[in-house]
Amino acid sequence: CIRDRHVCGAPQVDLLGHLELQALSVQISALTGSHCEALAGWFESGHHVWWGAVRTDQPDRLAPIDSEVHALLECLRRIGVDHEWHVNDLVTPACGLAAWSPSAARAALRQTGRIAQIAAEELAAG
Repeated sequence: CIRDRHVCGAPQVDLLGHLELQALSVQISALTGSHCEALAGWFESGHHVWWGAVRTDQPDRLAPIDSEVHALLECLRRIGVDHEWHVNDLVTPACGLAAWSPSAARAALRQTGRIAQIAAEELAAG
């Protein structure tokens, strides 16, 4: 059985109930409200979602952090995630960094950590 899966782009949420996955890595920028709502039920049933919040579709170019934080928080709030959830452990780059230069990849990882930190603070603030 496959324990986890990464999805570039929008996930086919109608298939989630038919897969034996424990975790799914999704690209936040590709999610719509209906994706988030479908992921809510999956998340609430004990599965894990790794939130690909840092866009990686343009190597060596980071999107503004504000837009990435907003997109993550919008989906987390739609799902009903509260301040006790450990967002720091589940925020990732959207996809791989193999095409990125080493310095840009390090910057992307720093931005990932910063997005997780800001999201956790925002969720704690209510």
